[in-house]
Amino acid sequence: MSLPPPAAVGMALAEVDTPALLIDLDAFERNLQRMGDFARSAGVRLRPHSKTHKSPDIAARQIAHGAVGVCCQKVSEAEVMVAGGIGDVLVSNEVAGAAKLDRLAALARRAKIAICADDADNVAEIEAAAAKAGAAIDVLVEIDVGGRRCGTPPGAPAARIAERIARSPHLRFAGLQAYHGSAQHVREARDRSAHIARAVDHVKETQGALKAVGLRAATVTGALPRQAMDACIADEQGARDELVKDWAQFSGASKTQCVHASSDYLPSYVEVLTCLSMAKAAKGLPEEKAQRPGKQKGH
Repeated sequence: MSLPPPAAVGMALAEVDTPALLIDLDAFERNLQRMGDFARSAGVRLRPHSKTHKSPDIAARQIAHGAVGVCCQKVSEAEVMVAGGIGDVLVSNEVAGAAKLDRLAALARRAKIAICADDADNVAEIEAAAAKAGAAIDVLVEIDVGGRRCGTPPGAPAARIAERIARSPHLRFAGLQAYHGSAQHVREARDRSAHIARAVDHVKETQGALKAVGLRAATVTGALPRQAMDACIADEQGARDELVKDWAQFSGASKTQCVHASSDYLPSYVEVLTCLSMAKAAKGLPEEKAQRPGKQKGH
């Protein structure tokens, strides 16, 4: 069932029904352009995480500005993206359970689907689902680079999982995920740099282990600063790095700077979202007209 929109073209801001999530479209479009320009100048592929918006329409706009696809955190989010026309989706997480993996494999018949794995038994489950669906799935080995949330130990343990993927008829070893999400919460730049340097060492150790068994990581994906990505591919000519951007297009400079451990990357990235609440509406708002549905000026 579809619900009536809380705003319409020409409506005064005070007339907008609440609660409503308003987007400053001018700022949003500038952010799209800036993020795409940044990725191109850094020489990395951009794959925004759709958990910040969960909208295929916004994902399509991100792709139009240079993103190679999007990330999702779970299968249901990937289903929404593919149904909305997004053709390249990475589930940047491990997925357990036959039912969910069957759904993921069904998506792989309609779009390019990738998933992360940090356990050989899970690789076998993904292969079984892909074989059942007659599909092919890309699999990245997630290594624990310091977040201690998920991921296999780097080096030889990761290479053994990669070998298991490479031997699976319906799977393709697509590279490594090396995401250190907790590093963004380290406040001091020097300390963040130390965390990222250790993450880079773990990636390079794993690349060496892969080389020893005749494999290579065509992609290293994760939210790392440019210097870290350069170091990761220093000895891997042709590797294509992907910047997984958790906060893309919607977050303010402080979170963006934390992710990149620098204030020099996107200094003019701005907030574009506002939640209009009943409390705000009750106080009275200026009679500003909305030029487009959901558009807020002057945020």
